[in-house]
Amino acid sequence: GFPDTSGVQVQDVRRPPAAEQWQCGKARVMLRQSFNAKEIDVAKIMGRYDTNEDCRLEADEFLELLRDHDHWRQHISQQEVDMVIALADFDHDDCIEAEEVLYALKVWFAYVNMPRSVG
Repeated sequence: GFPDTSGVQVQDVRRPPAAEQWQCGKARVMLRQSFNAKEIDVAKIMGRYDTNEDCRLEADEFLELLRDHDHWRQHISQQEVDMVIALADFDHDDCIEAEEVLYALKVWFAYVNMPRSVG
């Protein structure tokens, strides 16, 4: 693993391959369909939340994005933001670039909405 900015050890785990819907359990299919129903425009997200215009979302900018989608969760801790960044930050620069935004939002959506029993 490697330490992130909070000092937490994070495993460098490869992203699992995408699964076809027929390969997913019912809860995951419903979660995927629910997420896909939300039209997410990465360019608009970057334009709105990348306040310093460096083409990436630092933790504070990413936190604002998640807070604006508060229907996903009432309170978002810094530890949760760090967890999502650690999982979605493929180049390990502690930021979310445009090509990482959609995956980061999928991670957050699954974290908030997937029943704990699904795992």
